Amino acid sequence: LNDEAPEFQASGPFAVSEAADPSLAPTVGTVVAADRDREDANNKVEYVIAGGNGNNRFAIDRTSGRISLVGALDRETVASYTLSIVAIDSGLPSLTTSVSVTITVTDDNDNAPEFTNTPSHATVVEEGLPAGHDVLVFDFNATDADIGASADLTFAMDVNDPFSSFRVDAVTGEVFATKPLDREVQAAVDLTISVTDGAPPFRATQAVLSVTVADANDNAPEFVAGQRAFTLAEDAGVGTEVTVLQSTDADEGDNTLSRFAIVGGNDGDLFRIAETSGVVQVNNPLDRETAPTVTLTVSVTNVKAGAAGTNLSSTTVLTVTVTDVNDN
Repeated sequence: LNDEAPEFQASGPFAVSEAADPSLAPTVGTVVAADRDREDANNKVEYVIAGGNGNNRFAIDRTSGRISLVGALDRETVASYTLSIVAIDSGLPSLTTSVSVTITVTDDNDNAPEFTNTPSHATVVEEGLPAGHDVLVFDFNATDADIGASADLTFAMDVNDPFSSFRVDAVTGEVFATKPLDREVQAAVDLTISVTDGAPPFRATQAVLSVTVADANDNAPEFVAGQRAFTLAEDAGVGTEVTVLQSTDADEGDNTLSRFAIVGGNDGDLFRIAETSGVVQVNNPLDRETAPTVTLTVSVTNVKAGAAGTNLSSTTVLTVTVTDVNDN
């Protein structure tokens, strides 16, 4: 008489790597059930998968209870399966027992890390930062869909920083400026930052951080080289042009705006200079007998104060020799 249903003696749980090749139908595990009926006609057991087998990833041998992998797995999509497996005896009518079998999909390092934030535009850093203090430029974040060592991430910076002015924290992804920057030497740099996971086959992703060094007014304007000694007849009229001075400034933008001025040697205000154009002209009548030679000190000064709070400037000297006319 078939009065005993099969009883499961082994039903997992089992584990299988997501890297397993389903074309080889590798064994995931084997379930075992026994039937206490004495007659062979009633105690033979067969197995079927009754549920939980999404997309038919698994198959079971009806006779042995061997569960095999027949479909590709992706742990990041489905991390575990719970199969409903039924044991059916050979009696008439047959008796059945079901069991839930858990199959865990173990991780394979099949995903590269991904940056979750990347700069959409150049990051600006002020030049002339104080020495001895790291200044945060950008904080990279990254994730990895894998788990365990495969998701342990390390940040690094490629050697494309010619002045060794930056570093990246290997753990946090924070990028720092490590020394005072000089825009006139290095106005911009593209830093390649990589993030690498921690298990073979090691996978990495790169991002580029464009850094622009913002100008500070740390350079004085300088006079352009040119003639500095001139000769004028003493009857040169007021408004006669002596020379045009020009200046340059290694800074940029408003930090290059400057003004010219005569700051010495201009007794009697004999000469004047246009503060923006640098045009030097006769300002009052000349008299060789009173002032045969005039030595002018001319300055060019930034309109905007420098980092130290003072207006940077340079000077040059003009020598004007006044020649005689028969006026006595």
